[in-house]
Amino acid sequence: MNKLVLSCEHYTNQIPEKYKYFFLNATEVLQTHKAFDVYAAEIYKEIADGFDFFIHGVCSRLLIDLNRSLSNKNLFSFYCSSMKPEYKKEIVETLYLPYRNKTSDVVEGYLKNGYNVLHVSLHTFTPVWKNQYRNCDIGILYDPSVGREKKWANFLSEQIKMNLPGIKIRKNYPYKGISDGHATNLRKHFMNQTYSGIELEFNQAACPLIIEKSHIFKEIFQNAALK
Repeated sequence: MNKLVLSCEHYTNQIPEKYKYFFLNATEVLQTHKAFDVYAAEIYKEIADGFDFFIHGVCSRLLIDLNRSLSNKNLFSFYCSSMKPEYKKEIVETLYLPYRNKTSDVVEGYLKNGYNVLHVSLHTFTPVWKNQYRNCDIGILYDPSVGREKKWANFLSEQIKMNLPGIKIRKNYPYKGISDGHATNLRKHFMNQTYSGIELEFNQAACPLIIEKSHIFKEIFQNAALK
């Protein structure tokens, strides 16, 4: 039997009051994809109640990126470069670790109780990057060396194509499923257990349609729970 987990690391562009001083010159940037995944919150809200557990970030990735490992050089953005080490330590302890640990604890609990876990990490991407159009509406990111993740990627791709035939889907695009991320970290942590981590990347140009058809995605994940 399957348990479904939904996470959304780049849910918001919010900066806690205590740290707003560092972002006084970032008003415009905070409204862009550099600060959060545009449309991700709207999609999350539409589909979250179809999952057994769901969680989202509460701060902008410009403060700390919940989808990066603690050792990643891009964990903190340029705007945090002048922060004292104790501030960064506090941000890790109050915003990063509670998010990561809660998700990990839930997954571990499901696995110990004999469930298979499908973790979907929800993201969006810009239609154009470095003057190049991204030829994809939905990207399904996974580790191709993990058989169960490959099966889930195929299942999701087939289900979406069947219900939304005009949607273009690509696997491990626009990013690689093995790149540093929340799902990648959990995959390593629960190696050889029945955890599967899939990142769903939605093209922001397609997001209004995705939101309109969100009931289809809820049905797809309901079917996934029964697989």
